[in-house]
Amino acid sequence: MLDCSRKGNSRSLSPTKERLFPESLPFIFISRGTEQRFDMSDDVVGDLRILRLHILRDPCGKGSSQLDVPMNVLFVTPNFPPEVGAPQTRIYELAVRLVKMGHKVSVLTTFPNYPSGIVPKEWRGIFFRKGIDEGIHVYRIWSYATPNNGFFKRILGQLSFAFFASCAAPLLPGCDAIIVESPPLFDGIAGLFLGLVKRATYLFTVADLWPESAVQLGVLKNPALIWLSKQLELLFYRRAGLVFAVTAGIRRKIIADGIDPSKVVLFRNGVDCEFFRPGIDATLARRELGVAPQDFLVLYAGTLGISHNLGVILEAAARFQSEGNNKIRFVIAGDGAERGALKEKARDLRLRNLTFLDPVPKARMPLLLNAADCVVVSVKDLEIFRGALPTKLFEAMSCSKPVVLAVAGEAEELVREAEAGYCVRPGDAVGIHNAIINIAQDPEKAAAIGENGRKYVVRNFSRDGRAQELNDYLLRLVADSGPYAGDGGRGQGFDTDDLVAECRNLRVTPHVAQNDQRRDGSAIDGRTTQHEGYGISQKKRKRIEECACGTWAEWLFNPPKSPRKCAGRA
Repeated sequence: MLDCSRKGNSRSLSPTKERLFPESLPFIFISRGTEQRFDMSDDVVGDLRILRLHILRDPCGKGSSQLDVPMNVLFVTPNFPPEVGAPQTRIYELAVRLVKMGHKVSVLTTFPNYPSGIVPKEWRGIFFRKGIDEGIHVYRIWSYATPNNGFFKRILGQLSFAFFASCAAPLLPGCDAIIVESPPLFDGIAGLFLGLVKRATYLFTVADLWPESAVQLGVLKNPALIWLSKQLELLFYRRAGLVFAVTAGIRRKIIADGIDPSKVVLFRNGVDCEFFRPGIDATLARRELGVAPQDFLVLYAGTLGISHNLGVILEAAARFQSEGNNKIRFVIAGDGAERGALKEKARDLRLRNLTFLDPVPKARMPLLLNAADCVVVSVKDLEIFRGALPTKLFEAMSCSKPVVLAVAGEAEELVREAEAGYCVRPGDAVGIHNAIINIAQDPEKAAAIGENGRKYVVRNFSRDGRAQELNDYLLRLVADSGPYAGDGGRGQGFDTDDLVAECRNLRVTPHVAQNDQRRDGSAIDGRTTQHEGYGISQKKRKRIEECACGTWAEWLFNPPKSPRKCAGRA
């Protein structure tokens, strides 16, 4: 079927095609309309065992196969290091790993201001700046930033980032995929615009449902604004190539809004289990916090926001103080809209066993976690948060720290399944108090609980595993939208998920060519031409003929009268 004995002159490719389909990569041509050419029987068509036998791997035998197609990936988010937070950490760690996989990764963001809303002096007075961090090309654009103490000011800041991020399109490199982070919801505006300008598919990551969360928190009440925000939310979901839901609860709610379940995928948070690890000597850190070796340190580290219901931690600390228990010490590390109110409440309660820390740089977070004896995670008891999985929970578990969880829903199920801590009702200060006593009074059990948590996250929430999942989705994006893509599985083509999985096993790059005609002979798009019992669209024929390559395989569908030869590589 293949003749590699002669060299041929291949036509030049466009820069994008030349990068996505370089000569060093073998092509895979697969068509459901070619069963007889491979002597496939109808009852085994699509079986991966048959697929394994007939994938063409480097037909000329002149080069080794590669697993992944290098892509240009652009993240769009206003939250990025040196800021500290869940989205900042997730995006940065995924980006670093994609770079190591060979992709070119860029991040479009603004100047650091989260969570206080105040831009540090060294970043002020700059409209646009670009740089490189661990191989990531970082583009920073100015946006309106204001102290985090007003809802509509925050909305204005979010809208300004969406506007200026869209205006930055001429300053950005070409890209094949755009990954948009929400919240803020309005990042989707930039995703839509950049996707059109760059002719790239955008993927929408949903870490929190908005505007629903704002409505349930009582900060968004205007019916017209609620309706408008909801329409924007649905528009972004529908136009996205994929929607990443970070929890199962978020995924269910998106699907309930009428979004196609096949495009809403569960993409949970993860943690760098090598970075967040137990066994780090934190003796000096405890001394700096004023915590004696015999004291028991309770830690909350994260954003001090209205949704976290952190007043209950202060109430639990007040109970210990009223009991005369001076061995239990509390530390709250972080910043946010509620920091001032919490400090005022601590003064009102005259708490001497609680310390507030400024936000801790990510590099020091494992040290702070190792200094703690247990970690408290708290969220308000609202329906919207029953699907929450806080990143701080994974980080504590990865450091083998027992958790006191005051969160209902998916996070509670996880902690109970992992046997990684004590679960109490959200807002239950007495329950938090009692759980801390149970942990403090039984060190051996506390150590076992902590070890359970680490084993669980290493097994299920490793950041490396999440990065590989994202790489697979990008791989599928190439397979579905490249010059050899077919009907995306809607007709008689192979299932793309199975193809990607199989190609990973075979260590080859998938490019799928699928038939444009159903098995009964009916045309999918009405533009097919008949040949030997199966059809191919005129548009697809043109795309295939325009895409020449240094390695040719004989057409597996609708072959020309004089089959092309495979041009061997020099």
